[in-house]
Amino acid sequence: MQLKKSTLYKLSEMICGQTGVEPEPFPYRSRSDLERFFVACDVDDFYAGSRQSVVQSVLTKLNIEPTQLRAPLPNDSMTRVIQELLNPAYFERSGKDIEPALAALSTVLGKEGIEAYLDGDNTCQLRAGRVTTARAKPVTPGLSPRELARRASWERYLEQASEDAFTEKVLLPLLHHAGFHRLSAAGHKDKALEYGKDIWMKFELPTRQWIYFGVQVKKGKLDAAGRSKGTNENISEVLNQVRMALDTPVWDPDTNKRVLIDHVYLVVSGEITKAAKNLIGEKLDQASRRHILFMDRDDVLHLVAKSALPVPGEYLQGGVHLASDNSSLF
Repeated sequence: MQLKKSTLYKLSEMICGQTGVEPEPFPYRSRSDLERFFVACDVDDFYAGSRQSVVQSVLTKLNIEPTQLRAPLPNDSMTRVIQELLNPAYFERSGKDIEPALAALSTVLGKEGIEAYLDGDNTCQLRAGRVTTARAKPVTPGLSPRELARRASWERYLEQASEDAFTEKVLLPLLHHAGFHRLSAAGHKDKALEYGKDIWMKFELPTRQWIYFGVQVKKGKLDAAGRSKGTNENISEVLNQVRMALDTPVWDPDTNKRVLIDHVYLVVSGEITKAAKNLIGEKLDQASRRHILFMDRDDVLHLVAKSALPVPGEYLQGGVHLASDNSSLF
């Protein structure tokens, strides 16, 4: 698709770092900075004239290039420019927070029916309905100082969050951010009807086919010793729920069909011990075993630290305010 002229104008302001908003959310770029910016986007042409008029000319030329497979999204050249606009390196060098810039970009692209978000590697991705620019990437090991501060804030939240809060305020935004669709949570009132699934969702493959997932959520530690002191979960109960999740179809309203779950995520807000994993593997038959995916506290904390998701009612270390809730994520 081609972006509107008004959108190109706003993007040119953002690239130049002159949106007229105080404080300015985007780094200021001199003419030499702009040339380097477009070189990073694999754009060679750069014209004479004022900074913003030159940027508008370049964007206008890129905008009319043919769109490849992602018809509801900008073409590849425009996508590269938008992703480079939110390259975290620029914001780190200028000492600016990337979140206000992301919010400003989302407002502009939202008028085109496009959602902008940061993936687990802090790369700007675009989404229009089911079509996205995101591709599967390995999670980068190690955390930056800012990500470590974010992880600490999330860890404090998990210590006091109930199972419902863990599901609604942590997992649902995280999975939505990761690109899953049609997230449906059973909720506390519907526990008897969840059939082994606290959440069900689906993920679109690049081949336009869908894989269906169930999520079984547990608070605390999952051990193989049965229900013991504290918050250890009864492993036999978990096994029954996993089997039920795999055997019970869900109704997909997008296709008006009942479908079976392909994989079950077993997500725990604490630790999943090796003994628990081994026991689950022993008790499940070979066919079922390969459909189980484990995610414990460390996995969740690493993913949310790498994301841009705000901690509910929390603050990052250093006094940087994030948000009071996650209502804007849905």
